[in-house]
Amino acid sequence: MTRYKATVIGCGRIGCEFDSDPKRKQIVTHAGAYNYISNVDLVALVDKDTKKAMRYSEKHNGPSIFSDHNNMLKTIKPDIVSICIPPDTHLQIIKDCVEHNVKGIFCEKPIADKLKGVSEVVKLCEDNNVILQIDHQRRFCQLHNNVKDLLKKDNIQSATFYYTAGIKNSGSHMFDLLCFLIGKPNWVVASKSKNLSNKEDDCNYDGIINFENNVFCSIHACDNNNFLIFELDIITDKHRYVIKDAGFKAEVYNVDNSKHFSGYKELYKAADIDANPNASLLVSGAGHLIRCIEEQKTSISSGRDGLLTLELIYAFEKSAKENKKVLL
Repeated sequence: MTRYKATVIGCGRIGCEFDSDPKRKQIVTHAGAYNYISNVDLVALVDKDTKKAMRYSEKHNGPSIFSDHNNMLKTIKPDIVSICIPPDTHLQIIKDCVEHNVKGIFCEKPIADKLKGVSEVVKLCEDNNVILQIDHQRRFCQLHNNVKDLLKKDNIQSATFYYTAGIKNSGSHMFDLLCFLIGKPNWVVASKSKNLSNKEDDCNYDGIINFENNVFCSIHACDNNNFLIFELDIITDKHRYVIKDAGFKAEVYNVDNSKHFSGYKELYKAADIDANPNASLLVSGAGHLIRCIEEQKTSISSGRDGLLTLELIYAFEKSAKENKKVLL
């Protein structure tokens, strides 16, 4: 079995810290995922705060500590790099990884903080056989893949999404999930929401997305000060699927004779689909990246998927700003 050297750039929340949350039962960090997989060696952590990096190095069997990613790339020559620092740094780090012959890059979402240069970096990875994978975790979740398989048997009529915490933060996951389940978007119309995101540089937006199969999805932001919500309601010609509980549960509704009106049919809850409470989406994602490296195949959460999500984010912002429909 081939062994892989993995490194994590950024020892913050998704890089290392979230595994310290007592309410989280699964491995929820990149460092934790690499430390768990049997044929992966976590060999380095990179963070400007070397004291923080040292703290997590001690937790994960002593990987080397670096304050600069280029120094790490030259010294360690890793096979896999996770990028877990703010999106304005992502494109340059991806370029540096390609230059140093990294085999796989696991990049946090969104893929970048702006559209300029993203398509060129995605192509750079493709041209150099570097697997670029974006951490839109629901693509690695069996529950969401089960819903996707069920939707293939139906004709989608409409969809509704409720979210909080900003169009770039939660919105990145929202848009990616919609593209994963429904298809390619055609255009959007959006407006700035009255409901707050608690992030000055990441507002909430309401809007409508039209998809290539002429499915409309309405997007509704809720106030982050009141509660968190991330729920998708899809109605088809045969069923209704509600993904709720932050993606840990899905409800399936079937068509049946109405209990209230003769000669009519209605939708009634038929089953729950529960996510495996012990499954780690980051372990699944890291494992998928390794398989893509070994088989030289594109990730199910590729750089191009990440680019499409970023295009939707900026289409919403542009539509709201210019008060017009924006084509994709």
